[in-house]
Amino acid sequence: PGATVAAVHPRTDDSDADDDDLIAPSKHFDACKRGLLICTIQFIVNSISSDASGVATMPNKDTFDAFQEQQYHQNKASHPSLNPFTTTLHHCSAGHVTEFILMMLHRGYFDVSEFIISVIYIVKFRDKTGIPLHALAWRPLFVTALLLADKMWEDKSVKNSSLTQLFPVLSNAELFDLETRFLEWLGFSAWVTKSEFQAFCENLLRIDPSAPEVSEQVLQSEYAVALQDGIADAPSAKQTPTPISKVVRPVQPWNLRKTLHAYSPSKRAASPGQVGAPASRVVPPPVSDRGAGDLGVSSVSPRRKPAAALSVGAPAAGWANGPSSHDRQRS
Repeated sequence: PGATVAAVHPRTDDSDADDDDLIAPSKHFDACKRGLLICTIQFIVNSISSDASGVATMPNKDTFDAFQEQQYHQNKASHPSLNPFTTTLHHCSAGHVTEFILMMLHRGYFDVSEFIISVIYIVKFRDKTGIPLHALAWRPLFVTALLLADKMWEDKSVKNSSLTQLFPVLSNAELFDLETRFLEWLGFSAWVTKSEFQAFCENLLRIDPSAPEVSEQVLQSEYAVALQDGIADAPSAKQTPTPISKVVRPVQPWNLRKTLHAYSPSKRAASPGQVGAPASRVVPPPVSDRGAGDLGVSSVSPRRKPAAALSVGAPAAGWANGPSSHDRQRS
């Protein structure tokens, strides 16, 4: 597995390349996606603490308490969609962390770029608050950061009501509250510069994949198979980023849209045996803003066909019968 992560396939022909896709000399983002996915998950695994002794003295304790997951299980009625999350509450093994992240990325149609940016946000949040990823709170914190990354960098961003279908531990109102807290600690700035993104990716690729189950689960997953490292479509046209507020922002300093979309089969719905085949547009059905007790509403992505159920090497007990593979509705 370690050799697989370390093997980055540089392009030999840079004629159609763009600096926006370059993350290191002779290393292009589209050719490194699987390695970056594995290393980013490994980074999260390495960052999660299960030490209970420091909880009482955690800095900014009110913020940490808000992200603790157990309270959100206790204020909801029992429901089959909650069972997989309840049985794995506070789990932080490499296998579970990998499986949870792959489930969120695959069923939510999140790109590797969005995943990496969500981790950049988590690092910034930790630096601002002194709150590390912890077994008591890591899943709500990760989901919140992933939501913010998608809203910042996607034209058609995920709705809170769709994300709470993938992670029904949180209601719409609860996720909104965590999102607001998180963004406030970031100074209401979700900006990531080109150099910051490139440097973070370079550092990720240096991580030693010490947990072999991470590599094994990633490489066996449908999400990783769909990445198609090194297979590229024609670059998409640059688009103006959707601001997360009405504050006037400077001109986009780099084309993250290209990184997100140009080499992203996860945004391209290929039919079986046909890489890169365009998907027919699906009109999403109306989705009401559900509360905590209504966990059965699904939505459909306006860009992609419904996902198949997530398949990983060794699912945790009870997880295989977890949330159905809802597609998310885009704004």
